[in-house]
Amino acid sequence: MNIFNKSLEKRLSNASPLLLNIFLVTIVFCTYFCAYGFRKPFTAGAFNLDFKVPLLNVTLGYKTLLVVVQTLGYATAKFIGIKLIAEIKKDNFVLIRTLVLLLTTAGASWILWAITPAPYNLIFIFINGLPLGLVWGVMLSFIEGRKHTELFGTGLSASFIFAAAFSQQIGQSVLKWGVSEYWMPFVVSAFYFVPMLIIAWLLGHTPPPNQEDIRLRKVREPMDGRQRKQFLRSYLGGIIFLMILYMLLNAFRETRSGFAKEIWAGIDKNANLATFTQSEIVVSVIILVLLSLIVYIRKNAQAFYITLIGVGLGSALVGISSLLYAQGMITGFVWMILIGMGTYLGYIPIGSFLFDRLLAASNTKGTVGFLIYMFDAFAYIASISIMLYKNLSFAKLNWVNFMQNFGYWLAIINVTMLLLALLFFWQKIKKLATQS
Repeated sequence: MNIFNKSLEKRLSNASPLLLNIFLVTIVFCTYFCAYGFRKPFTAGAFNLDFKVPLLNVTLGYKTLLVVVQTLGYATAKFIGIKLIAEIKKDNFVLIRTLVLLLTTAGASWILWAITPAPYNLIFIFINGLPLGLVWGVMLSFIEGRKHTELFGTGLSASFIFAAAFSQQIGQSVLKWGVSEYWMPFVVSAFYFVPMLIIAWLLGHTPPPNQEDIRLRKVREPMDGRQRKQFLRSYLGGIIFLMILYMLLNAFRETRSGFAKEIWAGIDKNANLATFTQSEIVVSVIILVLLSLIVYIRKNAQAFYITLIGVGLGSALVGISSLLYAQGMITGFVWMILIGMGTYLGYIPIGSFLFDRLLAASNTKGTVGFLIYMFDAFAYIASISIMLYKNLSFAKLNWVNFMQNFGYWLAIINVTMLLLALLFFWQKIKKLATQS
């Protein structure tokens, strides 16, 4: 079955590299932008309810439970995706059908969540997070193994920096229309549904990597269990260092995004989610420009090392800017921009294109999907742990002070992990180079 336009497929296959790059970076940005309309709008609500959690014997706010349970669904999907995404067929029709099915399921879950009384509706926000957690891997299948993967990966990632804030702002607007907090997420996702279908259809016309892509970045093909284990054994030390680093970055990112309303209220009582959107536009543009420059580094090992150094500098920026804000040397708006930049300078490369360079530098035939999903699985568990810690009775800090202290520890630990990872991979890749 072919649902795609053959004329458009032919035009894209024969398009100049510039036009194809513009098409692909635009379409992956828009596709994942739509995906966030099915995920984040609920965070615009206040949900002033508290529930006692029997297993933990503590009382947590309902909004905290919503964020935690959705993230748990996300984390579960990442564990499933380690195998599923690594072995998914690289066929555009299969990928687009999977993408639409995942997002439709996520949108439909908001209906069941709205009609089921709290806290019993938590199961449906878990179901919402489950398919959404697989969308990233499907998107990566279109962009990995290409000459300009960094550009496409950065465009894909820049979408969720801006989209998270934008979908929350849309949610806030829907609430002002008189829609209840419980029906608001479904209404917002309904707005995104038709644009998502159109953009997904356009994405399905993406041509496969050409001969130059394959020459520069090697072949991208599914990896079975034996191949995945062999790769992990070869690079386990460096992977562990980067895993710890990434877990902290993701926990910081998720907390900053999921509780943006509360953090901004601590910075400025007059601030709203429109302010968050403005700050994220600045972050998106700066990150898109900085990370896209990596495509000009042709040598894969060199690009890998420079990207790792950028990850470390980003983590350092989070700690330094938090200290500057605590000392009153920068405003809260500037602080939120700087910690956003620092977080995404590390988070985006690891979550999208860093391992693409590692596979190419090590001459490994495979896919980055299983590595990214393995990292994401543990990173979301870390996010859940941090959010629960903040909301437990012994963590009395307000949101601003909590994020400042989190930023200090993130900078110290991550710079240390980065130096260890750099040393490990430099020795490994140097050894491979001498053997070839």
